[in-house]
Amino acid sequence: GERMMRALYGQAQALPASLFELGISPHINASIIVSVALLLPKDVLPWPWAARLREARREGKGGEALINDRINYLALGFALYSGVTRALELAPYALYSQGFVVHTTLALVAGSFMIHQCANTITAGGVGNGSTLVICMGIITGALLSSCQRVCCTHPLVVCVRVAVLR
Repeated sequence: GERMMRALYGQAQALPASLFELGISPHINASIIVSVALLLPKDVLPWPWAARLREARREGKGGEALINDRINYLALGFALYSGVTRALELAPYALYSQGFVVHTTLALVAGSFMIHQCANTITAGGVGNGSTLVICMGIITGALLSSCQRVCCTHPLVVCVRVAVLR
């Protein structure tokens, strides 16, 4: 239960590995970079792709779709980089090393995009901003799990039961 909750909301750092370990962070990072690129003047960022994104912002729904595509491509790059980095960290512990880095990277990227798809579904359903809700749930889950661990480890009754069991 706890492992799954931590994994779903991107708090899997304490776990050996998790499909959802990257969380929604590649998409958030990509969205921030594209947003900043759209705000910068042409003199500061003269690249053609930035000019095309600025034009797309004025085109309505079609332009919004282009901007979202570019955010997704950039998020894919971030997810691949983070996935390869994490897979290389885990490689020494792999039981079967042939293709481990590639398979682990693909699984981590797929997990990140699944969380992003869930966030998009929440947004499309009208419940609220899906990304914000995923992040908020991660914070709440982390706070609840850490307070439960604190109570379970330091409560006098639990300590007495552990001491009695260990004797």
